[in-house]
Amino acid sequence: SNQRMNITFEYQERPLTGAIIIYLNASSLKVSACPRRYGLMVTGRKPARAWLDPEGENILETGKALHKFAEVFTTTGGDLVEALTTASRQYPHVARSVIIAAGSTRPRINLPPPLIVNGKPAVEVTFDIPWYSFLHKGKLYQFVLCGTMDHIAFDNGVLKIYDFKSARGKMIEYVLAKYEHDTQFAFYQWVVKKFKARMALPLEVCNAVDGGRICSHVV
Repeated sequence: SNQRMNITFEYQERPLTGAIIIYLNASSLKVSACPRRYGLMVTGRKPARAWLDPEGENILETGKALHKFAEVFTTTGGDLVEALTTASRQYPHVARSVIIAAGSTRPRINLPPPLIVNGKPAVEVTFDIPWYSFLHKGKLYQFVLCGTMDHIAFDNGVLKIYDFKSARGKMIEYVLAKYEHDTQFAFYQWVVKKFKARMALPLEVCNAVDGGRICSHVV
């Protein structure tokens, strides 16, 4: 296909001025990998396109609010009040009772302390990495890898990438287990392995990743 279109891809380490950006987003990969399983995760039901139902926007907002709760809870050392207040303030359309109910489970989840990168805890780590570029019909395009890793820890010599799942309804354990091997997590691990220097990970962590000591977990 590349030969027919006569496209040559060039590796880049910086954003290119004037390029049309094509974002490769981990969330998009998660949805496209298995719509059925994703629908079950976010709604507790099994419709193949559950994230497109009228409640879809509310589901996404709720997920964002709960992720914000988890982020503040971790960075403040377990301050439930501050986590609840921040999440409620930033996402006022999400019922406070929903955040309280979901957030009440957070203190019972035992996670290793987050990795410290550039003096900050590695929670809700957003990456935006310029990648390959190509010319097509006189226009310059560039791929940018992007996504958010919820909680990164370095525990017993292993780099662990945690992803928080918010859900409505009773979840099935095997669904959560399958997510640990999902495209999303393969993508996260690949990004860390390939771009660990750009992410400014400590040398000890880089060596562990090079040795294959990296894994993903669903929470």
